[in-house]
Amino acid sequence: MRYYLFIPALFVLAVLQSSALSWLLPFPVRPDLMLLAVLSWGMIAGAHQALLWGLVGGLMVDLLSGAPLGLTIIALVPVALTALVREYSVLESNILAVLLGAFIGSVLFYLASMIVLQSTGTRVPWGETFLHVLLPAAVVNSALVPVAYIALRSLGERLWPEQLIAVRED
Repeated sequence: MRYYLFIPALFVLAVLQSSALSWLLPFPVRPDLMLLAVLSWGMIAGAHQALLWGLVGGLMVDLLSGAPLGLTIIALVPVALTALVREYSVLESNILAVLLGAFIGSVLFYLASMIVLQSTGTRVPWGETFLHVLLPAAVVNSALVPVAYIALRSLGERLWPEQLIAVRED
């Protein structure tokens, strides 16, 4: 039963991201909470779990935002797959894998979003979006991912120890 506790948590993140974050943080670049959650959980529990979180969380964000339905779900797939960096021990350091995963995952998330928007007929100014949205968001998400990772790792060890992959200590 504890396994389903992630659904309300993702709903809270989706509400915060879709509505409250814009007035809580009046900055031009804001963290992408769902991306941070999916990426961090993927680094903790593996890509399969991250894909599940991305599907559920992405659907919630899409239903609460004005974006085309499916945009966030599609964009979170490559984010979830960045967990493979951790699963295959490409890097020796957990925190380095998480930071690299956050940067790469953010870039892939926004590129996928831009591609989906372009394919739906929305004009996407690629150069401006890359410079003023994608890169700053990747930096912000990378800076905040250690907080999300530590919080979810602690929560995961308490609620879902059976879901966690073998985690080496840093």
